[in-house]
Amino acid sequence: MDDLNYASFSGDGSKVYDPFEVWDHCNGLILLQDSQVNCMVVNPATRQWAHLPPRPPPLCAGPPEYLYANDYLVYDPTVSPHYEVFSIPRFTYQNLDPAVEELEWPPSPCVLHVFSSKTGRWEERSFAREGATVAGTITDMRTDSSLGHRHAVYWQGSLYVQCQTDFIMRCTVNSGKYQLIQPPAAFEPSDWTDDSRARRISIGKSKSGVYSVLINKSHISVWILDDSDGQIKWVSRQLIGHLPKLQDESYFQLESHGHWMLHGIDPRWDSES
Repeated sequence: MDDLNYASFSGDGSKVYDPFEVWDHCNGLILLQDSQVNCMVVNPATRQWAHLPPRPPPLCAGPPEYLYANDYLVYDPTVSPHYEVFSIPRFTYQNLDPAVEELEWPPSPCVLHVFSSKTGRWEERSFAREGATVAGTITDMRTDSSLGHRHAVYWQGSLYVQCQTDFIMRCTVNSGKYQLIQPPAAFEPSDWTDDSRARRISIGKSKSGVYSVLINKSHISVWILDDSDGQIKWVSRQLIGHLPKLQDESYFQLESHGHWMLHGIDPRWDSES
């Protein structure tokens, strides 16, 4: 990694600042991404950073313009000094060829692009599905065409990714296998209409493991993922307290991690600052 410096330079030597956004984080590393889908991994503790090479197009059926991908960090300094970035494909709302629409998603094996800091390049990695659970078809995935970034967490050697229609894909990094986990609250296509935009489900990580949070207007529900007996199940957790009363358009701005606080957010970008 190079020394931390958020500015790049143009051909005439002038500084060019790209509006990078925090896209993911894992055990002290931060993944940033700009509007051109350029990625950078930052270590705030050592003030070092590294630009990733351009990500190849998603490895799945369908025209590239109907596909995009979300990137997620995998890093455990107790195991290795190197990190990886997993690219998980997603589908836009456009109709594809009928033969493509009925394809199972995710397939088995599922081939993903994974960047390795050890090799410095993107590689194709195949994951075979464990269990009989099937998330659905590509048509089903397109019913959830929301463009918002989905959360992922890395826990005990596995990457848990919240995918379209809210199912969770658990990739065991070293085994080349994945499992599908249904969300604790079922996804409905109507969840993304204007009338119900206050409903939001996401995943996170705590000292107890992987959890899921459902925000539905003024109600909040929390579940912990439990597979201690070999069976994957969600265990409900009771919360003390409640959400503050907000205007409907404010619910979707709330985060599901940490303490609840209200802040005024100015969405305007001030180019003069």
